[in-house]
Amino acid sequence: MSANTLLADLNLQVGDISSFLGIDPKYSVTDFVLNRSRLDDALINSMITPYSARLSLLAAPAEPHEAEDIQPEHVTEALHVLAQRFSYVVLDLQHTFDPITVAGLDLADQILLVMHLDIPGIRSTKRALKVFERLGYPRNKVRVVVNRWSKNIDVELQKVEAHLDEQLLGLIPNDYRKVIDSINLGRPLVESDPASKITVEIKRIAGIVERQDQTVSSQPRKRLLGAVFGRQNSNTSIELSAMPDTV
Repeated sequence: MSANTLLADLNLQVGDISSFLGIDPKYSVTDFVLNRSRLDDALINSMITPYSARLSLLAAPAEPHEAEDIQPEHVTEALHVLAQRFSYVVLDLQHTFDPITVAGLDLADQILLVMHLDIPGIRSTKRALKVFERLGYPRNKVRVVVNRWSKNIDVELQKVEAHLDEQLLGLIPNDYRKVIDSINLGRPLVESDPASKITVEIKRIAGIVERQDQTVSSQPRKRLLGAVFGRQNSNTSIELSAMPDTV
């Protein structure tokens, strides 16, 4: 994505995106929420951490207890503010359907559900899709991406798609060593190894998401979920790993 993008780490208990990017944020989403009533451009800019000219981070709290006072309505209000200032807001959420996560899910234009091609991963993805359906999200709001895919995996993709009743958006190849090296370097793989198969697939998926978002943005806004928190849809995209069996 070439536009101005904010990555918000809403995995409030154990978020570690800042370490993946090799940056040391001074402020977190907790500070952002506590000051939400007086946010202006200067204060917002001081609380987010720039990574590059086009990417900034709103970090997760440094300590889990710092998130104790954050409520879903606080997150909703903060995301509405951020959506007015960034072309894209990408959320990294917890792997459970807690109220904070649902607040982010409800505001998202698109959801990327990341799964592994094993029995627990497929089962968890199926359950997550059912939860999305009960939340009232349209089917085209949720897309499934396979992580750590290998041709050696003895699972037929067509059967997985039939079981999920969902077409897979992408297959991110398995290269554990390259990913770990990237994390340890604090540099995203798309920068440290732009020619890798993982990078090529991630960019392909991002291109599809961006084109879909432009299509959605050109249409009149509709309320996707009217009763849960009384929120309206915003220009936000998120990524969500596959849910555990207990959701």
